Amino acid sequence: MMPDPIQAQQELREQARTIDDMIEKIKAATRMMDLATHEIHKRDARIADLEIECERLRGQLAGLGRKLDAALDEAETRKAALETLRKRTRAQSETIRRMESGEL
Repeated sequence: MMPDPIQAQQELREQARTIDDMIEKIKAATRMMDLATHEIHKRDARIADLEIECERLRGQLAGLGRKLDAALDEAETRKAALETLRKRTRAQSETIRRMESGEL
């Protein structure tokens, strides 16, 4: 028995609609993937920029650390010099006091 030509034509139209729907869904999915890929590339670029900025800041921090070390060394040197000056001043004050009191 031969299939009904009208029924066969309707089935072909339904299959064509199904295929057209699938094509549209694939196109939409492709657009979404393209958008997602674009966003990923933007984020990758931002990450690269942030990595460069981090390296710059690490360099600045290292420089500040060296300056801080130098300032601490200078402060220790000045502290030692001040302590020496205090001892000397105390000794001189003691000598003057002893001279004035007639002990010397």
